[in-house]
This record gives sequence, structure tokens and C-alpha cells, in this order.
Amino acid sequence: MMFRDQVGIVAGWFRGWSECEQTVALLALLKRVTRTQARFLQLCLEHSLADCPDIHLLEAEANSAAAISQWPQEPAEPLVTLLTMSVYLCPLSPSQPPSRSGRRSRPW
Repeated sequence: MMFRDQVGIVAGWFRGWSECEQTVALLALLKRVTRTQARFLQLCLEHSLADCPDIHLLEAEANSAAAISQWPQEPAEPLVTLLTMSVYLCPLSPSQPPSRSGRRSRPW
């Protein structure tokens, strides 16, 4: 089987996954790249997202103190909280400082 066929199979799986599953899979793959590969991917992503106001708006909303203050302090049901929080996790920016001092000490 040729490499392009293998990529096509993986891409087909990827399309069948939810956005959250796709994010987890991408993160797992990104943890295995070299710094050179990571830098190349960073430049590609920055270029493709430079003119995307929707992403910037989602990121600003997800990192706002108002949004973070609405997160539950002590989750009653961890799985439900995790699923609820997954809506907010994708737009969070690891490069931005926390909007609230307790953000990084959350148990999830």
C-alpha cells in the first residue's frame, strides 16, 4: 500500500470523528513531531488562521473572565463536567495568561 493510500485512510477516519476526538488525535500526533516539524506546522496554521475573525472571537470569549467564572467550582458529575468543558477547551489559548488566578488549578 502506498503512503498516499495510508494518508487517505487516516483522513477518512478523521472525518468520521467528532471535533473533540479530532482534537485529541491531533494532540497525540503533535506530541511526536520534531521541533522543526512543529515550527513548520505552526507557520502553516498561523498563515491559514490569520484572516479568520471567527477563531479570534471564540478564543477571546473562551478566555474571558466572565466565561471562566461560570465554570463549576466543584463538579458533581466528573464525566458530565468534562463533556461540558470540552466545548470551551478547544478555543483556549495556552499562550495567553489566565483570566483568573484559579484557572490552572482546576482538577480537570
